[in-house]
Amino acid sequence: MKPSRFNLVINESDGTLLFNTLSQALLWIDRKNTNKVLKTLEDPSSTELSKTEVEKLKRGMFLLDDNFDELEFLKFRFNTYRYSDRFLRYTIVLTHSCNFDCVYCYQKVLHISSGSYISEKVQSNFLLDVERKLEYQKPNLLSVTFYGGEPLLLEETVVNLSSKLKRLCEKYGVKYDSFIVTNGYLLTEKMVDDLQKAGIKALDITLDGTEVYHDRYRKARNGAPTFSSIFENIFRAVNKGLFVQIRVNVSRENIEDVKKLIDRIAEKKLRVEFNFQPIEIVEGNPTGFQDTALNTEEFAEIETKLWWYIREKIPEYPFEYFKKPRFARCDAMCKNSFVVDVDGRVYKCWGELGMENCSGFLKETGVEFTGSYLKWLTYDPLEDEECRRCLVLPFCMGGCAFNRVVYRTLKSSKVKKPHTCIPLRYNLNEFIKIVADYKRRSAVHGISQRSSGG
Repeated sequence: MKPSRFNLVINESDGTLLFNTLSQALLWIDRKNTNKVLKTLEDPSSTELSKTEVEKLKRGMFLLDDNFDELEFLKFRFNTYRYSDRFLRYTIVLTHSCNFDCVYCYQKVLHISSGSYISEKVQSNFLLDVERKLEYQKPNLLSVTFYGGEPLLLEETVVNLSSKLKRLCEKYGVKYDSFIVTNGYLLTEKMVDDLQKAGIKALDITLDGTEVYHDRYRKARNGAPTFSSIFENIFRAVNKGLFVQIRVNVSRENIEDVKKLIDRIAEKKLRVEFNFQPIEIVEGNPTGFQDTALNTEEFAEIETKLWWYIREKIPEYPFEYFKKPRFARCDAMCKNSFVVDVDGRVYKCWGELGMENCSGFLKETGVEFTGSYLKWLTYDPLEDEECRRCLVLPFCMGGCAFNRVVYRTLKSSKVKKPHTCIPLRYNLNEFIKIVADYKRRSAVHGISQRSSGG
């Protein structure tokens, strides 16, 4: 046997946390057993532990057979997921128009036509393509993201398309999973009811703090503040049973205001999920954003501080960061993942919208692919030597592929994104401590393990 290259040891005052990034197994070891476990990891031939305890280390992939190649396993797992027919995922852009004028909006920079709406023909071709794949590929899951601009400007189109997709999934015995990326400003009570009837169960809504910063960053197109209306709409949607993920874009200046947002959510006992992201300003693509964007390492430190704040203010928040391992960091690298633009152009990445170089064209007979499609499907993150040596490789699988595929290989973009590596490269230890704290407060004591993958 041999120790895994993806083991991470975190010493604490009352014991040790042992984590494996390949299996995402977490083991808490009390002080009495710490030396025995660490000695066994250094020398697997050691007899310090019982056979049962050694088996536990093997199940978590902390110990491996001598001929087990972890990079080969990682590549196999990645390619199995990438080329699988089990999942079929679409992001469909309904419009480039938006009722907001966000200061950091990249779509304004790309000069995407704001008057563009999805045509009846593209909708028809989209439904034909979905049904064709449901019939012949027989996936387990159809996932559809409604995107914009602001997709709820076309509420009737969302409801109509989703209802038809839901019926197709019922016809072919496929699970239907759909959500909307929306600013949430137009979300009335009747709209919530209509969306639920159409099979939509989840919303992704952005709040960049409270009125203080959100209304600076995300004003309506007429200049009106938006926070109060959105917060009320989220409260209504959650109470009526919709799942809401709140995306929070973080700058150096709005950190304290984000904490105030967490306070309000805690006070209202809102059951939402948080998704913190750094505000992304691309050099060479100036926007109206005047505050300070964070680099990945800076954001990583702030991100974990915000999660610790949530642990304090919302102790019941189900912090299951390692519960569902992602075998590909981005679905853009997967065979059955497509972004359909309003004009029927097909892309692999949201960030490509508006670019001339696309991966295909949606026709009545299906998607007519270009060579760009193959570039996405043959990009191999394990060819990067720095990535191969990185402890968080099983999580990120090369990080954001935009820079590597769109900027470097396809040369479709003249500028590259500021973040390739994910924040976990810099804050993994803190995330593990947060998860362990959640587990301990949930009455998990002693030497215990939870393996999420592998």
